[in-house]
Amino acid sequence: MIQLDPEDLEEVRRVAREYSEAFRTADSRRALELTILPVVDCIDLGSRAGVYLMDAGEFAHLVEEHRHEDFTTEITSLDIQPLGKNAALARVEAEVRKPDGRVGQVEWVEFLARTAEGWKVWANWLGPYPEGF
Repeated sequence: MIQLDPEDLEEVRRVAREYSEAFRTADSRRALELTILPVVDCIDLGSRAGVYLMDAGEFAHLVEEHRHEDFTTEITSLDIQPLGKNAALARVEAEVRKPDGRVGQVEWVEFLARTAEGWKVWANWLGPYPEGF
C-alpha cells in the first residue's frame, strides 16, 4: 500500500484546501501560486464533456469567474489518496447553497504533485453540479 509521510499528507491536505478556497473566493493570484501550469481542466457536464489546457491568463480568468456566482460552496470532506511519494489525489466533496435556500452536493478531484517549490495542484477535474444549479 502506498503511503505518504505524515508531514506530506498534512501538506497535501493544506494545499488542496487552500486551492479550493482560492477558487471559491475568486483569488486568482493565490490559485496560481498553488498551480502547476498548464493546468488541465476536465469537465463533465452531461453532453458538454472535454479536456482543456489553460495557460496562466486563461486560468486566472476561470478563477475570477467565480466572483459572479450566485451560490456558496462549503467543503464537507477532503480525502487524500497517495499515488506514490510525489503524487496524490484529493477527492473533495462540498455543499452548494443557492440564495433561495436550495442545497446540493458537488465533488471534484485534484491531482497534486511534489515540485521544487513544494506540493502543487496540477490538474483539476470538475464534477457536474447538482441538477438545477
